[in-house]
Amino acid sequence: MRLLLILLVGGTCCYIACSTPKEASSATDVKDEINKATDILYTMPEESELHEGTWLQWPHQYQYGETYSSRLDDTWVAMTAALVKSEKVHLIVYDEIEKEKIEEMLKEENISMANIDFKIYKTDDVYALINLLLLILRLFLKLFQVILLL
Repeated sequence: MRLLLILLVGGTCCYIACSTPKEASSATDVKDEINKATDILYTMPEESELHEGTWLQWPHQYQYGETYSSRLDDTWVAMTAALVKSEKVHLIVYDEIEKEKIEEMLKEENISMANIDFKIYKTDDVYALINLLLLILRLFLKLFQVILLL
């Protein structure tokens, strides 16, 4: 018996679990296996709770043009400036060119780079939820392929 669990909350995939439990001899064994598979491994902290950092996906010109991204730059600079004072800020940027442009904007505003790191990923927009759902879908499809092979 294989157990695959996807928990959707508000349209967002919060947890994926796949297990190959030992042969269940009763309904109680199946229930126990489900409970093990649904143990909470990660939680989303409330904004007031202590957390490691914040991830921001920076707008870029490659999807909607330069005017679009330029209109949003000041907002992202302000968010970064506010966050970096008390936590790490992980910036997802489209490419090395965008990274250099953003670094320059932050330095012009005298924002400390000590708590900022960059991750380069070719995204299609600033909405990280869309990218997260696509990532989860890809992982699910790979997992499903593995299950079919077993």
